[in-house]
Formats: sequence, structure tokens, C-alpha cells
Amino acid sequence: MEKYIENSTLILQVLKRFLDNKLKLINNNITAEENDLKYNNIEKEFQDLELDYYANIYESDIKEVVKVIFESFSIT
Repeated sequence: MEKYIENSTLILQVLKRFLDNKLKLINNNITAEENDLKYNNIEKEFQDLELDYYANIYESDIKEVVKVIFESFSIT
């Protein structure tokens, strides 16, 4: 159970960093191309954390949530 909580915390930290970066993009009026590059970096963030089996189950779910959030804030 502790490992599950630890992994969930790591996933939420990645999500928070991603959303913080997204907010900076919006506040700084970054172009769509730069915005797309930022989205692609989230996969690297997950890889950098070297999450174990349980975290990897949820990685695709979190990526999908981030994708929906990203699209809803899309800069045109």
C-alpha cells in the first residue's frame, strides 16, 4: 500500500509540473508549436521517474487526462 501511495504521489508531481508549465505557456502567450513540444516532454518526465509496475498501469490514464486538459487549453 505504501508503494502505491508513493507511486501515486510521483504521478501527481509529474502532472502538477506539467500543468504548472502549461500555465506558464498560457501566461507567456507561447505559440502552438512550442506548446506541442511541451506536451511531448511529459513522456520523458514519466521515464525519468523510473516508475514501477503499479505506476505504469496508471501512466497511460494520466497521459490521457493530461491530453484532454492540454487540448482544452489549446493555444491557437
